[in-house]
Amino acid sequence: MRIITLCFIASTLFATGCSKSTNHREVRVSISKEDTQEKAIWNGKTIEIDEDNNNIIYTDESGKKENLIRDVFPSKLTIQKIFIYGNECYYLSENDESNGICVRKINLKNFDNTLVYDSTDENIENYFGMIQKQKQYEEYFNDAEDTKWFFVADGYIYWKKKYYIAQVDIKSGKKKIIAEGVSDDKITYTKGILRYVDADGNTKISGCR
Repeated sequence: MRIITLCFIASTLFATGCSKSTNHREVRVSISKEDTQEKAIWNGKTIEIDEDNNNIIYTDESGKKENLIRDVFPSKLTIQKIFIYGNECYYLSENDESNGICVRKINLKNFDNTLVYDSTDENIENYFGMIQKQKQYEEYFNDAEDTKWFFVADGYIYWKKKYYIAQVDIKSGKKKIIAEGVSDDKITYTKGILRYVDADGNTKISGCR
């Protein structure tokens, strides 16, 4: 099991080819083909998924373990992957049918747990019947796949299911497919540029939004 590599530099840079109003923190993400995103390191401490209890465990230097999710009513969604961004642990959950995704974040300083994005059929709006969203067959087909990887950077969530990479604007909730015919090979992200390998083995890039 490999640990995701994430590096922050406190400068603000402009991505090549972007509009002048679009800026990016210099965030570097590297996710290898073998990385399951079930474990990460934050400030020398280990953070990993507890599959038996559908929770996330924080282990300090002394070996003391602590649950990071403290909800009174456990989620029916299964935690699949984690990603550390600054002082926050993002975690991605799916239901048994992998119908959509749910991303939440835990503040590692005070353990606040916040919803970031939810496209599953069990989200709160659908549960109370306030939103009746009609999905096209193709959208159901694409959603009904396990998520291969995900990460958060520059106000967006990126994730890969089967052959495509999706992107969601966290503020607006607007989702779009930014690449198709994508392999499971290593991906990197830096200065707003996502590099991936297509099904033919060619390195491709997806740039500004």
